[in-house]
Amino acid sequence: MKESTMATIKDIAVKLNEGCSYSEISKALGISKSTVSKYANRIKQSNLTFAEASACQEQELEETVGVPTKREYRDFNAEEVLGKLTNVKYATRQLLYEHYKSEEPETACSYATFCRRLEKLIKEKTPTQIYTNLERIPGESLEVDFAGDSVTWIDRRGKKRTSRLFLATLTFSQKIYICAFENEKQISWMGGIVKALEFFGGTPKTLIVDNAKSLVVTHGKDKIDYSPILQSLCNYYDISSFACRPGTPKGKNRVENSVTHTYRRVLASLRLNGPIRASNLEDLNQQIAEHRDIFNKRPFTKNLQSNRELEFNTHERQKLKSLPILPYEIGNWRYLKVDKGHCIRLGEDGGHRYSVPVFYVGMTVTVLKTEERVLIYDKETGSCIAQHKRYLEITGEKNTSFRNI
Repeated sequence: MKESTMATIKDIAVKLNEGCSYSEISKALGISKSTVSKYANRIKQSNLTFAEASACQEQELEETVGVPTKREYRDFNAEEVLGKLTNVKYATRQLLYEHYKSEEPETACSYATFCRRLEKLIKEKTPTQIYTNLERIPGESLEVDFAGDSVTWIDRRGKKRTSRLFLATLTFSQKIYICAFENEKQISWMGGIVKALEFFGGTPKTLIVDNAKSLVVTHGKDKIDYSPILQSLCNYYDISSFACRPGTPKGKNRVENSVTHTYRRVLASLRLNGPIRASNLEDLNQQIAEHRDIFNKRPFTKNLQSNRELEFNTHERQKLKSLPILPYEIGNWRYLKVDKGHCIRLGEDGGHRYSVPVFYVGMTVTVLKTEERVLIYDKETGSCIAQHKRYLEITGEKNTSFRNI
């Protein structure tokens, strides 16, 4: 037992003999009340009075009180044990501990100590993931997502309706765009992205998306297969696309933060006076837009002199690329096989056939059907290979010649 510990026990005995309470002794000696209680009990168990204990020499007190010394356990090679745990099939920690203990049971450490040593070694060998704020460049990227919670509102007929909230956030200025849609289908994703680009008045270099089935077909380690409609949209606006890994929301943390802000600053504000009421979806979006604009002009928490709108106008607006003259056409997409006459056939439009370059015979292509046009794309590259005026009449022209793009 260390000399300083025995001195502490003697000081405790002196204070107890003077009638001091555990709290008073704790404050006077700078130790916890539990320590005072522990050593007081040791003195009592030694059959010494507090007066006798305070009069004893430290060596004599150590022999009398008999404070047990810390037991020394037999060490083991944690590296070797971890190697067996990793490489020996069906090996468990319990089995390896029993093997270690069987050599000298009296000197073996406890199973809990054995496991703690292994955990410490595993943590030392596991690289720590460090998440930092990535460098944000004006006009570099736009993050898009649908909020997890739906917005419930009451229309002019008193009917309760539910809509989904689409959000887009520029990663530098953090300016947000919000729009409600009836659902979260592919056409809603595309409509939200097109409206967001028009709201910001330009296009960034990269569009960062979620792994929604409407946008990403497969997400492999080496290759990401995007849906044809997303490929077409990105080609039209000259934007590169990037899909975050599944289950990694930190890859699009700006829009994830925007979702939280939307709940607190937009939806909560709309609900302060009772249920949200709107004539129709357009009216609901106008109400959302008012609160969205207020939030974009709200000062940052750590920089009260700036806000999202100011950062956007000062640094980011001029870095965005110009929008095309006409917005992207949104329609229905499908895969069709090119027949021997190098045409695809739309049975729902009265059986009209639309031609493609002859070397696509027998291949599957991607077809976009809008209100007025039929656009045909290469399935692999996403490039447009033909476009035609859409015909709806059951009678009349049934075959439309190929028009080069």
